[in-house]
This record gives sequence, C-alpha cells and structure tokens, in this order.
Amino acid sequence: MTAQITPAGQTVSAQILADRQQIENVAQCLTGKDVLLTGEFDARAELTTSGEVDELLANLAGTVHVQSRNGVVRKFALIGNILAATDIFGALAHGLPDLNAEGFPYRTLKLDGNFNKGRFFVDNLVFDSSAVGLGAEGSIGLAHGDTDLDVLVAPFSGLRNWIRQVPIIGPTLGGTLMGIPVAVKGDIRDPNVVPLDPAAVTSDLAARVRRGLNLPEMVVRRFRSSAAPVAPGQ
Repeated sequence: MTAQITPAGQTVSAQILADRQQIENVAQCLTGKDVLLTGEFDARAELTTSGEVDELLANLAGTVHVQSRNGVVRKFALIGNILAATDIFGALAHGLPDLNAEGFPYRTLKLDGNFNKGRFFVDNLVFDSSAVGLGAEGSIGLAHGDTDLDVLVAPFSGLRNWIRQVPIIGPTLGGTLMGIPVAVKGDIRDPNVVPLDPAAVTSDLAARVRRGLNLPEMVVRRFRSSAAPVAPGQ
C-alpha cells in the first residue's frame, strides 16, 4: 500500500493478494460479524482512492476477485433471505441444515466486482452448494449498504446434482433446470427479496450461472413466495 498526503488531500493505492487463506476472521472483520462463514479463499484486489478523509470511501475505485471453497455459511443475510423467500427451496429444505444452527455447507463462493462512484458493482457472484446454486449481478452502496441485485436461483434435486458433477455426461444429460429470478433490495444486512419478471433476467447473468454451476440448460420461471418475513441477520 502507498499513501501520499498533501494539503489538497490524500491519495492511497493498495494491492491485495491472498492465497489459500482462511476466510472466517477476514469476513468478520470486514463486515462487523454480519457475515459468518468458513472456508479457504484466494483473493486479488487493486484499489485506489483520493480526496479528503470523508471523501475516500466515495472515491474508492478498483477491481476485486474473491473465491472461497469448501466451507460453511453460518450467517449471511443475502443468501439466507433469498433461500427463505423462494418457496421451491422451502419444498427441498426438509432434512437440510438450519442456516442459523448448524450452518449451510457450500462448495464454492465466487465474487468478481469493482468499486466506482460510491458503489460496489457485482459483475459476477456465484454460490454453489449441493442443494442450491445462485448467481447475481448488480450493485451495493458503500455508505449505506443499499442493495440493487438481480439473482437467479437454481434448486438441485439429488439426481440432477449427481449428473451435473459427471464430466462430459453431465452437460449432455443434465437436461433443463429451473431458474428462479428474484430482486434483492434494501439494506445488505437484511435485504428484501421479491419476485422478478423472468424477462428482466439478462442473458449474460443466465450464461454466467450456467457456467459457474456446470448446468447444461436453464429455464427461467416465476415463483410465488409463501415464506414468512425473514428475521434480521438470518
């Protein structure tokens, strides 16, 4: 990290590199314990900012790549509220771990994004577990955590989950998978999840979810939410 301080303000640049580190303490530190998860992660970031002290956050710019794997999500409102809101996940949830108690095991969590004009733009977010996968794009405000994300949720049955893991055969015989589109709005610490018109889902988002989750084809459909309101921080 380098910093230059002058009467006109400050200029700060930083390069961050992490390789096979544990994400648990890092996540708690960066989010104030709003996100609790375990796993091994790699990260790359190139960041710059300038201005007076109260302008540094708004002027933050640069790119971020994070990939975490083979861990457990114990508290992550963005994921927890999405899963609670989709009635198809509710139908599959019998016998699965409680996100608030045991935690929710996952295979990979990938994030690519960039900072610009006081917001973090999510270029690609993919979450992959044995029960459900999801992909997202959109942005999050740095000052107040106001969220504007489009998310595509892919519930997995046991058989389809097995098929998609088989090289060559998986992409060929996996068939179609239903994708459930939702919009995530409000405070990132406890966002609201509402149904999204399938026509609003971009082809780029659908393609990224298919690639990230090794899916052969995806049909985007509406869902009817019958879930009760999600408690803060779930």
